[in-house]
Amino acid sequence: MRAEDIQAIRALPGFSVMDDAVFSRMLAVSFLQTFPTGVVLHEQDSLADFLFVLLSGSAELTACHGNSEGTVTIYGPGRPFSLAAVISDKPTLACARTIGPSLALMVPASALRSAISECCRFSQAMLVEVSRQNLDLVREINNQKLRNSAERLANWILSSAERVGAERIQLPFRKRTLASLLGMTPENLSRTIASLEPHGVSFHGAAIAIRDAEALRRLARPTALIDA
Repeated sequence: MRAEDIQAIRALPGFSVMDDAVFSRMLAVSFLQTFPTGVVLHEQDSLADFLFVLLSGSAELTACHGNSEGTVTIYGPGRPFSLAAVISDKPTLACARTIGPSLALMVPASALRSAISECCRFSQAMLVEVSRQNLDLVREINNQKLRNSAERLANWILSSAERVGAERIQLPFRKRTLASLLGMTPENLSRTIASLEPHGVSFHGAAIAIRDAEALRRLARPTALIDA
């Protein structure tokens, strides 16, 4: 790995607190890999051979049952995914697939477990990350069960705009993916998009413009118990 790559990995949450010797041993058996769009990083119901942490790009976690498939969540840079499965050496509950060109750190599962047992601070950091992912999951369950489709879409738009600090955002993936992420069918998403027009939102293809943030916020009614 290049020196700048090692610095970027060292700066990742959790990795920044590792003992130098433990970090060096883990990095010696890990590697960086670039992936184009649509590459499956691991299948559903398979033992995770690696922990993946994106340095750039994004990945979609999807689950299948019979003929149905749905988006569970989407990960961007800096967040390890399928961490609980890697730590517990259990099968993954979702398939991970890149949804854009991505650069990922791949840490062998056995090396990650060894680092956790050897470094108390790293172990604590991984515990915090697993807890964070659990809280995210409960928030998403609440979002799906307690809000209608218009409220879910409105809050997704608000949180996306706040994340980039702009009132104009670009949909980072297909509308079909957004529909699945928000627990809708593509047809329902189209109707919901139209219903937000009176609440200060305009869609133009993949471009989303917030014309009246206060009107959208009145519809969305964001809360810290659901919206991180």
